[in-house]
Amino acid sequence: MSQKENKIHSTQLKPFSFYHCRIPNDSPDISLHWHPEIEINLLTKGGGQYQVGDSHINAKKGDIIIITPNILHSVYTDTMIESYTFVGSMDFLGSTFYDKASVSYIRPLINGAKVFSPLITDSDEHYKEIYKCVVSIFETGNKNEKFHELMLKSELYKLIYLLYKYGKIEVQNDSVRHLEKIKTALQYIQENYQEDIKVSELADLCHFSKAYFMSFFKKNVGIPCVEYIMQFRLKKAGEELKNTDRSVSEIAFNCGFRNLSNFNRHFKEYFGIVPKDFRNNKI
Repeated sequence: MSQKENKIHSTQLKPFSFYHCRIPNDSPDISLHWHPEIEINLLTKGGGQYQVGDSHINAKKGDIIIITPNILHSVYTDTMIESYTFVGSMDFLGSTFYDKASVSYIRPLINGAKVFSPLITDSDEHYKEIYKCVVSIFETGNKNEKFHELMLKSELYKLIYLLYKYGKIEVQNDSVRHLEKIKTALQYIQENYQEDIKVSELADLCHFSKAYFMSFFKKNVGIPCVEYIMQFRLKKAGEELKNTDRSVSEIAFNCGFRNLSNFNRHFKEYFGIVPKDFRNNKI
């Protein structure tokens, strides 16, 4: 969803997941969030705006978006996006081992010392080779044949090898580290969205003045802080409408809204449909 993502993408027995993502069908957008797994996206239809760390990307069909573990990222579109997405734990690649490959190449991607260059397009000199490897990763996951985990691990190692070889992995810069301040604010919103949240409280958590925090937040998240809190609450309300039998009013108050008509208005503006129809249609 947003913030530090609560969705479980990986377990010890199955340290990866594959998805077919459709925006806005599955969700109006993917708000700024992070998770400890690597994420690989192959866009198959449409296009939109990805934020990965401090990079703002206009992505289109055929583009490959690779997201380093624990890096903030989001997706927005004015039209539609479809993608195949892989999310997997780096433990699957032996991040806890002490051999040279793990220590020199895998661990730096986990501890933040190095990051993937997030965008690979068909204008890239080595696109075809990287694209072929990414497609093989998704084909392996979709077939789910016996012993497929071995092939998947092999292809993931190959992808990381190609990214190192062609200079698509680099030392993390200070501006990305600066975004850790945003994580502090997002985590607070996630844990307290049911309560009244003041922008001044978030500014204090980040050790910023209120004015600077508001500017910093909008620059790095893409929308004002108050709007982000509103969208987060609306998405939580959407989850409750789909997954519980609670009344609309109960859900509204549970998600931090203190006025039902205000909730209904904002919900329709964001989802394009009133809460009752959203629940019935299960969009």
